[in-house]
Parts: sequence; C-alpha cells; structure tokens
Amino acid sequence: MSEQGKRPGLEYGGDPRLSYGSRLRFGFASFLRRSERIVEGMVKGYDRMCTLGDEDAEQIYRTMGDDLARQGQSEDAVTSLENALALRPNNTAARLQLAALYREKGEFPRAAAELERALADGIDSFDLRFQLADCNAELERWEAAVTHYERALALQPDSAETAYRLGTSLDELKRYEESIHAFERARTLAPKEPLYHQSLGFALEGVGRRSEAIECFKRALILERRASK
Repeated sequence: MSEQGKRPGLEYGGDPRLSYGSRLRFGFASFLRRSERIVEGMVKGYDRMCTLGDEDAEQIYRTMGDDLARQGQSEDAVTSLENALALRPNNTAARLQLAALYREKGEFPRAAAELERALADGIDSFDLRFQLADCNAELERWEAAVTHYERALALQPDSAETAYRLGTSLDELKRYEESIHAFERARTLAPKEPLYHQSLGFALEGVGRRSEAIECFKRALILERRASK
C-alpha cells in the first residue's frame, strides 16, 4: 500500500496484531480523557469514516461512559451507556454501571428495571442484589427489598450493613421478631457501630422488651461518645 493509501494511524508504530478499530478505540479514549464534554454524534462520524462494527462502536460508547462517570458528568455518561447497551444488550457490566448512575440521580424505577434485566440474564451477585434491594426500599416495595437483602446476605454473610437494612425493611412490614434477629446479626458483625445498637433497641422496645432496649441505647450512647472524642 502506498504512503498516501495508508489508513490514518498505521504509521504511528501501532501493534500490527491489533485491529484498526482497536487502535482507534484506544486513541479515542485518550482523546476523551483530555476532553471536557461529549460531542454528540462523534461515534457515528467515526463509523462513517472508518466503517466501525457494532462491537467497536459499543466499546467506544462504554469507554466514554466510564470516563464521563469518573468526571462526574452523569447525564452524558448515562447517554453513552444507553447507546452501548443498545448495541450490546447482554453487556452486564455496562448495565450495572447504568443502574448505579440512575440510583445516583434518584431514578430508582429505572435503576431497578436495569438490575432486574441483569438478574433475568442470569447474573447473580452480592452487589446486584444489594443495589436491587436498595432500589426497592427507596420505592417502598418492602417485600421485594427483603427478598433481595436476604439473597445478598446469603452471598456475603459478613455484611453488617446488609443485615441492618434487612432489619429496617422487615420492621416496615411489621415482622418485628425477624427484624430483631436481623439487627442482632448486624450488631454482632459490627459491634462498634452505634446505629446497629440503637436500631435493635427501638425494635426491642416495640415488642415490649424494654429492659433489653435500654441496654442497647446505653451501649449506643457509649459508642457515640467514644467516636466523638
């Protein structure tokens, strides 16, 4: 091929084993890190010039979404990740990141929908279940929240925060004895956390176990004082 006929970028010492789309993707990511905003339609422009396939375009959108999320540009990051998923719907990592961005924006129904989609695709993990439980709790879907917190706790039994949030959801359902067990588990896993003692105290008081509740409140106060010193 003549010098004039070479595709741009090949003369810069790139690894010949990498596809042109791969080299373009890396170069574009580098450009994006130096850029302060996303230029709408840029991927389509590259596609027209270089005949990018769906896989290359999807990875560009995903890279853009990652970088924009790190820069705090959540709106543009959401757009990029949505475009990536339109090209490759089974990209679970992108779907989980999109759900996290929806949660940050307070769009809990959309976040829950993305997480349910990932779950339906056969993905099951502590992070997915915890996020899904939190979304349902925000939406006051307490039964669903309990289901997913319980599954998250089965996947990561030493998570005190999961046990605590399970307890709060059970309390909302008036399943008081179960909420007491969950709060006790949280307290056992993280005995220096005042909130867990306090929450257990309120749960115990709610079922008439006042003397035990008082002991929990005392312990919470001691821990709070220690933390404030």
